[in-house]
Amino acid sequence: MSPVSVNLNNAALARKNLENRSKLPPSSYNRRKKLKYKIGDLVRISRAKNAFAKGYEGGWTIEIFKIKRISEAWQPAVYYVEDLAGEPIDGFFYEQELTIE
Repeated sequence: MSPVSVNLNNAALARKNLENRSKLPPSSYNRRKKLKYKIGDLVRISRAKNAFAKGYEGGWTIEIFKIKRISEAWQPAVYYVEDLAGEPIDGFFYEQELTIE
């Protein structure tokens, strides 16, 4: 129903339509972003660079890690990793901080 077509006779119906529309969750809440990595994928972690770091030096670690667990309770999802020996790495990483090996 367009705003122009609302009059005294159908005002209650228009108000009811607005109330029903406000109760619906936005579509972005229902959508989940597809995860880039899966459990068991081998990844590298980005290295923090300081202000005077050389640009030609790699921005990723030499060591390779394996994704141990993915937590989608956070938005965006976070990844917990372990080294290839099975030792867990402290903390978690976002998708942007990892690259596939």
